[in-house]
Amino acid sequence: MSAFRMYLRVVSQALPPEEISQRLGAEPDESTSLGSRRHPQSPPRVHATWIRRVGAADGCARPEELEPVVVGWGPELAAALGRLADSGEAAVSLEIVQEIRDLHDPQQKGIWCCQVAVVAGELRCAGGAFGRAGGILVRRS
Repeated sequence: MSAFRMYLRVVSQALPPEEISQRLGAEPDESTSLGSRRHPQSPPRVHATWIRRVGAADGCARPEELEPVVVGWGPELAAALGRLADSGEAAVSLEIVQEIRDLHDPQQKGIWCCQVAVVAGELRCAGGAFGRAGGILVRRS
């Protein structure tokens, strides 16, 4: 199992997941609806979420190895994400989560990946250190 998880996340206080899917022309791996509850006693959700996971076939990938998966989603999805974000009806982010279980494992030290962003409706990617990226949709959780 990888120390990294990556996923595309769309959050909206106005749009249900079905509308987000329609606008993106893609289905999520996971979604939650406005007003739904995690548990019966939980307060209703004040936003909807639409999530598509980025994964490798063997489940053991570093973020830089997942770049081709994200880029492979294509310019149409990138453009749709850009339009959705520009509309102000939703926030769009590419999340990278790193779980460090072994401080001595070199595969778990640091994140070196491409800088991924939706720029002018296109998915843009340029190699570099994660920490030096500016104005990108990727963030450390």
